[in-house]
Order: sequence, then C-alpha cells, then structure tokens
Amino acid sequence: MTTGRVEKLQAMGIQVWVRRDRQAAPSAPEEVRMPLADLRVRLGAGTGDWLIITPEDRPAGSERMVTDLQSLIGSENCRFGQWTDHAQAGNTMEELSGQGIRYILALAPCSGLPGEGLPNLVGPADISGLMTDGEARKRLWHQLRELLGS
Repeated sequence: MTTGRVEKLQAMGIQVWVRRDRQAAPSAPEEVRMPLADLRVRLGAGTGDWLIITPEDRPAGSERMVTDLQSLIGSENCRFGQWTDHAQAGNTMEELSGQGIRYILALAPCSGLPGEGLPNLVGPADISGLMTDGEARKRLWHQLRELLGS
C-alpha cells in the first residue's frame, strides 16, 4: 500500500496496520561468547546421558543431520539444549553432570570450548560446516563410534 493511500485512510479515521517484514536471520549462527566457567545450557526435556547442543535457529536442511546423529547415539540417550548467555538461565557445565549428562555434542558455535574443563566434549562442530564438509562429518562419525563402542 502506498504512503498516499495510508494517509488518506488515516485522514478518514480508518486505522491502518502496516506489516513489517522480519529481518532475515544471519547466515551463520551467532557464537555465544562467555568464559568457560560462565557458560550455561538451556536443557530440553529428557533423561538421556548425551546432550546435543544445537543452534537456536538451525540452518535449513540440518534436521536430517541431527536426526542421523540422534539415531546413531540412540533416541532414548539424547537430550537437546542451546547455549545461553543469560546468567540465570539454564545449567552451568558443572551442573550438567548432576542432570545425568555424560557427553556433550556441541553443534552450535561457542567461543571458549577448546575442550579444557569439559572432558566429555565431542566436537565441537558447527552444524553448517558438517553439512558441507564431508571430511568433518567423517571425523565426527568416527569419534562418535569410538565413544559408542560400535
């Protein structure tokens, strides 16, 4: 609708609602930047000992990758979560073991995850990179198979 039409309708006392388009999500997921001691994870429901951390906005086409990983690990063994930078949200890395988490598969970018302090971190891997890089996918599958004993 043109600006002139909107002005005419408003002059007649007709309320006009204008739809604003959402801004497109960034092409790469934003990386959570926090010191390792302050990292927190919002956990989804479940009781599995594997935590798969996914980006809040998964890239298009990544659902199949996540489903394949879940099938390899076992659906009953998987819980899902997302990184959070809110100090009061979710669980700290130390609290995760109290929630029954033994392994963390990080598919969402996060600075400060070189592996120190997280002995059971698998990856970390960016899900976008896994979708496009066959070698990265192969390394992850081998790492998972070693841990799963298959």
